[in-house]
Amino acid sequence: MIFKKKNYFEYYFKDPFFDKEISEERVKHYLEESTPKSSGWWKTLKIHIDMALKFRSHIDYLKNYQTTHLEEKTEGTPNPLMSLKTAKSCPAIIDVLSNSLLLKSPVDIVFTISSDERYVWNSSQYDMASPAIDIVTHDKIQLRTYGNNDIFKNKMNIKFHFPMFVRTTNSPYIFLPPTYHNPDFPFTVIPGTVTKRWMPNELNINTMINIPKTGTKTYHIKKGEVIGYIWFPEKTKLRWSKKRFQEGVIFDNWGSGRKGGKQS
Repeated sequence: MIFKKKNYFEYYFKDPFFDKEISEERVKHYLEESTPKSSGWWKTLKIHIDMALKFRSHIDYLKNYQTTHLEEKTEGTPNPLMSLKTAKSCPAIIDVLSNSLLLKSPVDIVFTISSDERYVWNSSQYDMASPAIDIVTHDKIQLRTYGNNDIFKNKMNIKFHFPMFVRTTNSPYIFLPPTYHNPDFPFTVIPGTVTKRWMPNELNINTMINIPKTGTKTYHIKKGEVIGYIWFPEKTKLRWSKKRFQEGVIFDNWGSGRKGGKQS
C-alpha cells in the first residue's frame, strides 16, 4: 500500500523570529485552514431549492411538472429545472473551500487612494520595528501596456505584505479572490501560482484597486476580514517551521530567478 505524503504550508515570522508557541498563536490572525462551513454563505445555503422540497426525487418533480404542463395546456416545450440541488453541493466550490487557507487581515486598516494615483494607509497596530502588515505597490510601468491591451487601465497595484516566510512540502499553490467569504472586497486579487521554483518565499498577495476619477476614495478593511484564498490541489495543514529556510536562498539576478539556494 502506498501512502501519500501530507502537504504542509510551513511558515515562520521573520523579524523577530518567534518560537513555536508564540508563532502558532500569532498565525491565527493571518491564516486559517478553510472548511465549507467557514463560509457564512455556504453554511446558510439550503441543499435543495425551496419549491422542490416536497418532491422525493427529480423523477417525481419532472412527473409533476410535465403533468401540470399538459393539464393546463401550456404552450411550448416544458423547460424544467435540470437539478433540484443548489450550489451548496457543487464539487468545484466545495473543493475551493476545503483545500484553501484563508488569508486574513491581522489588523484594522484604513486605506485612501486619490485620482492622481497616490495612496496612504494606517493600521490599528503598526510597530516600526515589527509591523503586523505592510502595504506597498509595484510601479505602474510594470503592469501597464498603454495600448489596446491595457487591461489595467484606471487601476493601481496594491500589494499586501505579511511578515513571514512560507513554503509547502509537496505541492504548488495559487492565490484566488475571497469570493465565498468576502465577495465585496474592493481589492481584486490577481491570480498567481507559486511552484517549487519559487519556494520558499515571503508571504504576500497582489491586488488591483480602481483609481477614482476625481478626488479620493477611502476603504476600511476590518481585522479578521478574508482578503484572499491560498488554494492547494490537496488538503494542506499549517505548520510552524523551526528551520529558517529562507536564509539559504540566493537570488542570482534582478528578480527573474533564483539559483544556488538550498531548499530542504
